[in-house]
Amino acid sequence: MTVKEILYKADLLLDAQLPQAIFQGQPTDQAVIELVNADTTLQQLVKCTNLVGDEIATDYFPVVQTQTVDVVDGEVDFATLNNKVQGVVSVKDEMGCSVNFCYTQKGIANLHCKKASVRYRVAYEWTDFWGEIHFGSPQVTSRIVAYGVVAQYYMLCGNYDLAQSWSARFYTALAECRRGGQRVMPKRRWL
Repeated sequence: MTVKEILYKADLLLDAQLPQAIFQGQPTDQAVIELVNADTTLQQLVKCTNLVGDEIATDYFPVVQTQTVDVVDGEVDFATLNNKVQGVVSVKDEMGCSVNFCYTQKGIANLHCKKASVRYRVAYEWTDFWGEIHFGSPQVTSRIVAYGVVAQYYMLCGNYDLAQSWSARFYTALAECRRGGQRVMPKRRWL
């Protein structure tokens, strides 16, 4: 999902009346770029989107990737991995056996194999209005993220009652995503 999609829905929920040209324009249109950079409300909403995205990706639905890398002198440097690492979930050797490891300043060490399969949580990276956000679950929709953005925006503006209301909607929607799956309704009974 894109930040633009999220902010379009947040704009509808907030009734902030952002210029509609920014939602229809492309990142190559100079006039649209100037509108995006000049609008302080939009910049605050982008900041709120990144705060909410970071919270979801860190606490609720982290993106987890597995990558096989070469082990050099018993160490794997995080710079050799495709994404920024938030934390290592597991490390396995060529045979698929779990390997004990310890963190160093640059990566992980104490690996006694030639190749390692590193499973790690990807760190959330802040983005701008034109960027994309990915979560570890397809159930997290732009509408749910927009709820969190609206809650954060009201918090920044000092409207704590509305912030609490939207925050409750946001966390309820996240809880439903976490529960996941379809629920079975009990059979009807005749009275």
